[in-house]
Amino acid sequence: MHPTYVRQSARSQRTSGLEQYKQEILEVRAAFPDLLTIVDKLIVSADGASAAVFWHSSGSFLGELQNVPATGRRVETRGSNLLTLKDGLITHESVTWDHAELLADLGIPSLKSAFEPDSEKVVVDVPGATLHPDSIKGFNRQFVTGVTVVTTIDSRGNPRGLAANSYASVSLEPPLVLVCVQKTAGTYGALFSSTHLGINIVSNAQRDVVSAFAAKIPDKFAHVKWHVGPDGSPLIDGSAASIEAEIKERFQARTHTVFVARVTHAEVSDVDPMVYKAGRFHDGGEPSTVVWTRFVRDPQELGGWREYYDRWNKCRSAPESTDWDLTLPIRAEDHLLSLPTFSKWGAELAAITAGEDHIIVCGVATDCCVLSTVFGAIDAGKSVTVVTDACAGVTDEAHQQAISLLDLLSPMVTLATTDEMITQSMQRTTASS
Repeated sequence: MHPTYVRQSARSQRTSGLEQYKQEILEVRAAFPDLLTIVDKLIVSADGASAAVFWHSSGSFLGELQNVPATGRRVETRGSNLLTLKDGLITHESVTWDHAELLADLGIPSLKSAFEPDSEKVVVDVPGATLHPDSIKGFNRQFVTGVTVVTTIDSRGNPRGLAANSYASVSLEPPLVLVCVQKTAGTYGALFSSTHLGINIVSNAQRDVVSAFAAKIPDKFAHVKWHVGPDGSPLIDGSAASIEAEIKERFQARTHTVFVARVTHAEVSDVDPMVYKAGRFHDGGEPSTVVWTRFVRDPQELGGWREYYDRWNKCRSAPESTDWDLTLPIRAEDHLLSLPTFSKWGAELAAITAGEDHIIVCGVATDCCVLSTVFGAIDAGKSVTVVTDACAGVTDEAHQQAISLLDLLSPMVTLATTDEMITQSMQRTTASS
């Protein structure tokens, strides 16, 4: 080899020097200790400035290669090298074969884009700035997902699993799904070597299950109830849904492997799933009835209302004015109630909530519309929970005074924070499942 030797992959265009090439050879030899390479043909140009080598190799995959666990499979591969020579030494070598090609011959293809050099053509929100990994993390945190536990059986027959939210359905016909797993995960080796896997969608009653599989503990199944799927994969009891699937492909993506699998078995329950966003878990169930209320002006301004509008003149906007528009999105199935009174309790709201003994109230202002609506609801026999940190008063002091007044109406009125409501919801689901 010439001291300036450069080796270039025709596939990825990645280049390496002599020392890096030596290291790659050592890694391949460690992964394929019985590797045998035979030169089929050598062609040298008449001027001795270039040469072409055609060869084939065979060996058994018995050791880890680029974080890919050994499979024991035997591989046969072939390739060609184009050499540039100077004074009888190789200065440049263009090769059709590299680690990625070797893994592909083993049935483990790589995602080409995952191994490309970092691109300089990146669009970010600040001109001239470079894309920082935190930007991608921030984007991902805004994406709302479910939570899954991916499971399998290791070579000793023990159940293994990890929590993941990188699950997606690929197609219904055929029924294909995918899940991305980091190569440093404790379950990765067992999962890579398996023929089947289980994917369990965690229910909102399984906070303990998420904690167990997200933790680095030896036996994550020690306190988890599960049963065996038709092909041997662990399926967790109490899940919102579970599937078992045959692993068809394993795509390498540098730090992760993308597993593509064909579903062979499915179980679905009627419990609500857990929802994950920005590092927090939420109840995936929806309230049975959602009512949005808003205060609008009564043009007649009867009695004392005239003095009110004199003080709060901005409230004289016409009922159809955009001043009264809600700023949050309303679902098609939600109700919208517009009234020119502080209290929204009346015949219409009573009819909407008929059959509901308990209602949850939040909004503004605590010392006005919230307070008066709650009074009307409890007079009608409703049990009311006021979500204190989802309300606001005209001032912080007014808000606190209204909350103190509502606290006097216990047990017909209970006070709770948003976090407490989520916890209570999960506890109720647990008790009923």
